[in-house]
Amino acid sequence: MPGSGKTRKRPESGVDLGGRNLRDLERLLEAADNSAERMQLLIALESDARAGARRLAERARKQDDKARRREARWRAFCDPERRILEKGFSRVAGVDEAGRGPLAGPVYAAAVILPDEFVHHKLDDSKRMSPQARQIAYGEITAAAISCGTGIASVDEIDRHNILGAVHLAVERALKALDPPAEFALVDGLPLASCPVPHLAIVKGDSRSRAIAAASVIAKVERDARMVELDAEYPGYGFASNKGYGTAQHMEAIEHLGQSPVHRRSFIHTGNQIELMPRDEKESSWDWGKRAEEMVAREYAENGYLIEFRRWRGGGGEIDLVCRRGDELIIVEIKASRSSLAGSPLGWLDRGQRRRLRSAATALLRQMDGDARPVDIRFDLAAVVDDGTGPPRITRVEGIEP
Repeated sequence: MPGSGKTRKRPESGVDLGGRNLRDLERLLEAADNSAERMQLLIALESDARAGARRLAERARKQDDKARRREARWRAFCDPERRILEKGFSRVAGVDEAGRGPLAGPVYAAAVILPDEFVHHKLDDSKRMSPQARQIAYGEITAAAISCGTGIASVDEIDRHNILGAVHLAVERALKALDPPAEFALVDGLPLASCPVPHLAIVKGDSRSRAIAAASVIAKVERDARMVELDAEYPGYGFASNKGYGTAQHMEAIEHLGQSPVHRRSFIHTGNQIELMPRDEKESSWDWGKRAEEMVAREYAENGYLIEFRRWRGGGGEIDLVCRRGDELIIVEIKASRSSLAGSPLGWLDRGQRRRLRSAATALLRQMDGDARPVDIRFDLAAVVDDGTGPPRITRVEGIEP
């Protein structure tokens, strides 16, 4: 360049870009049919005197890096299946469920066997995908799958067997619906108490396994569609939007309309505690909160739960009550109010409180090793309201989303 005092070296690539304009150079990059040819072009562009050519090379490098990361992520996504196939199993199903936590509607499980060549880079844990992305993935999965099965456990079965037992029923039905059947299953979460085929449980498997993520999409899309149908059958609860989860609007609808036939009776417990102490106007807010916690702890104990911890602190948060029943650990958040205008209990939990509750629960699970570690975990909200018109009233909502 004139006045620069430097002489530009000939590109090491040996590629002569000649007088090609930037549009032609971009087409050259797109047409490069092997990595070596593309690399030579990039080296030449990076050495070109034109700033536009160098920017084109920089943009192409970023695209290549993104593509490499995407391919590496997909290979890791397929690894769980690959390792099982290498052991001699020929059909490996991914299994996941949808609808464990809602207050209404059935729980769904899906089992999917995918061919080796199936690729859908946007596939992920269904909860992290948009509804549109789930629908696209659903269409591609069902079109390509070697076998796909869905299992459903009804609200009556959830109330009769508890949610964990109902999930196991749905999973068993999904696996039995596969044709051809699976020889091995990869399941999300913790090991199943019983399974029709050998299985491997993967914690957060819907974000770590291609097959489990595919099953999570199938279960989520089909359950969501059912909840839209139930919204038409039982209007007023907002099932089409909340999918049965305990949103503030949903809880208010239950308070005004009562529970519908598709609400899980075992998930919502409301009752007047007639044996409890009446309101003491001189009682401090701290003493009232402590008394409310005693009420809730006693109700859980009377319902067969073992109280493990009270006011457990860790992970930057606090858990009001930790209970256990069998292999299930229950994390209970307790809220107390003395206002008749308190509104839905779920409205009392803000984002910061939910975040601290998740953090504390994670810290507690890290502390629980070996036999003490639960097979399943559930988050409950217990609300105690004393509005002065009668004995305090406890509303217990099981399976909230923290």
